[in-house]
Amino acid sequence: MSRHIRLSPIDRTFTILVNTILVVSALLVLYPLVFIVSASFSLPVNVLTGKVWLWPVDLSLMSYEAVFKNAQILTGYVNSAIYAVVGTFVSVVLTVLAAYPLSRRTLYGRSFFMGVFIFTMLFSGGLNPHISPDQGSGTDQYTLGSHPSKRHLYLARNHHSDLLSREHSRRDLRSSRD
Repeated sequence: MSRHIRLSPIDRTFTILVNTILVVSALLVLYPLVFIVSASFSLPVNVLTGKVWLWPVDLSLMSYEAVFKNAQILTGYVNSAIYAVVGTFVSVVLTVLAAYPLSRRTLYGRSFFMGVFIFTMLFSGGLNPHISPDQGSGTDQYTLGSHPSKRHLYLARNHHSDLLSREHSRRDLRSSRD
């Protein structure tokens, strides 16, 4: 006895159409990625003349040598790693430091602060407030500032509130047993 569900002709057509769109979309995304990797392992002359299409032609590491000779590239990687690690740490710490007090029902001005956080979560100022000029380097570069997400703050506050209400209900249950 077969447990296969029979598809109607319309369902089969729809399935074929969706799968075709997915395969075409995947190829449209993957081809540029494969081309970049192939071009990076080919001689620059072959890339400029259009000989590289899918696979590398005349394997070479010249491109990687040129990239890693430039100190700014390595500085960029180090800065990216520092921003990611420090930014994540600062964001998590600030989120928890703001969420825990907001989870307490006895916090004076709790509604006001939650209103401010929710308002700024729904109506952001766009990307401009988060971009600041890198004034220490003497260049016109801009760096993306790190800040705790208001959504994370809201979620963490609700998590802390839930934990507190569970703790209170456990205490009430224990005191009622005694």
